[in-house]
Amino acid sequence: MHGKIVATEVGYRLAFTRDLAASAERVWRMLTDPADRATWLFDGTIEPRVGGVVDLFDSYHHITGRVTAWDPPNLLALTWSSPDAPQGEVRFELTDLTPETCRLRLVHSTGCDARPRSLAAGWHALLDRLHQGMAGTSSDDSRSFADLNREYRDVPIAPEDRS
Repeated sequence: MHGKIVATEVGYRLAFTRDLAASAERVWRMLTDPADRATWLFDGTIEPRVGGVVDLFDSYHHITGRVTAWDPPNLLALTWSSPDAPQGEVRFELTDLTPETCRLRLVHSTGCDARPRSLAAGWHALLDRLHQGMAGTSSDDSRSFADLNREYRDVPIAPEDRS
């Protein structure tokens, strides 16, 4: 289930959709609670309000930005600046499908200087970790970032549909 990469007038848009074995409320906590978020995404701060500071990190990454949308438990949007994706926005949209499942749609829009295939492989790996955490399965079942990075070399970059 690869993400979609689209070339836009100003850069790239990466989009992923995952159905998760958890309610939107539970996935919201995985996005916004620092201890839960650190299990799959990054450690650090997301201040819980529009305009709040975003300062996320792990051993290899440092992401800075601001919260641009905060609508618990359905929408979290952040400006996102990192070495792989300077000056972009990440949107996490959550929709309950049943009381025990929800759909996560992640859209990362970034500029022309981003590395979209590497970025897509990274998001894919992170979303696999989230999915496994929600399903209670082992991370040993997932492909490594290196494997995903090789796979994403062949994923086409689609032109933006302007119709």
